[in-house]
Parts: sequence; structure tokens; C-alpha cells
Amino acid sequence: FMVALDLVTGFFCICFWMMSWSCFDRLKVTEIRCGCAMGIIVLLVVAAEGHRLLEMASERWHRVVVALASRVWTLCLAILSLLIWRAAFAVVYWLLLPPKDNLRALLLAALGSSVLVAVGRFRSICDA
Repeated sequence: FMVALDLVTGFFCICFWMMSWSCFDRLKVTEIRCGCAMGIIVLLVVAAEGHRLLEMASERWHRVVVALASRVWTLCLAILSLLIWRAAFAVVYWLLLPPKDNLRALLLAALGSSVLVAVGRFRSICDA
């Protein structure tokens, strides 16, 4: 069952990433500047304990409003995460992966996976 759940979850995660990435490309969102700005926003939200503020405020809200706010909050976090990842990918491509160097990309992916397995942090989608 967990393998099937991993496959379905992975498929929809990839669909969300592809859709978001395409929208960012069409809107001409710059990778590095926007990713750095989103990183700063995330740091500010963490410093302000934004999730705790939302939890405290939602105690007085109707269930429908809480559900809607939860979805909007999750979507905002996902978009922030995607923009930060996009900046990280741009830096990695610029520094480590010159175009058409598939062997280097494969070796770096294998190295990264090996390190994650060795330190016990390599997880499936369901484990994340």
C-alpha cells in the first residue's frame, strides 16, 4: 500500500512542481533574486512564529474559515518552497552542472543520494 501511495503522491507532487515552474517561467520570475527574497520572507515568518499566530487566531474562527485558511497557508508555504528550490537549482546549474554534462549530473545525484542514505536522511515521499 505504501508503495502505491508513494507513486500517487509523487506523481501529483511532480505535477504541482511542473505547473508552478511553468507559471514562474511565463511570468518571467527571476530565480536568484526571487528565491533570496522568499528565503528572507520565510526567515521572517519563522522568527514571528507565523504558524502559532495562525493557530491562536483560528481558535475563534468558524470551521470553514479554518479549513480555507489552512489550505491558503499550505499553498503559500509550497510556493515559497518552490521559489527557494528554484533559486537553489539555478545556483547548482550555474556552479556544478554545465549544459549537456549528463555524466556529472548522474554522479552528483548518486553522491547526494549516498550521503543521505549514509546519514539516515534519505526518505520516500510518504516518510517526508
